[in-house]
Amino acid sequence: MINTADITPDYDFYADIYHGKVSESDFDAALCDAVAEVEFRLWPNADLSEHIQACKMAVCAIVEIVANPDKRIISYSAGKTSETFNQKAFSLTSEAQVLRYLGNRHILKRGQWL
Repeated sequence: MINTADITPDYDFYADIYHGKVSESDFDAALCDAVAEVEFRLWPNADLSEHIQACKMAVCAIVEIVANPDKRIISYSAGKTSETFNQKAFSLTSEAQVLRYLGNRHILKRGQWL
């Protein structure tokens, strides 16, 4: 079972290890959504013991997306397919950050992306 306390960074981790620039109050406001986003993408009962720091880094990256809407993707193109969103797409940007930190660790669900 995934323990969200294990993958939840504190502000000191965010500022000192991740080197984030979001204020502590914005960090606190975005943290719950960021942890939920990472948790959703992890395999249930995954052994995270060797991946705690990478999970925290992914959470920090998503905190920055949630706390700073200008960092969200508003359109994307893949081959002949192009999509533009009326609202800024949180999911595509957060997916990219989760893959960045956790993609090759064999702890993510497969086939769950948009």
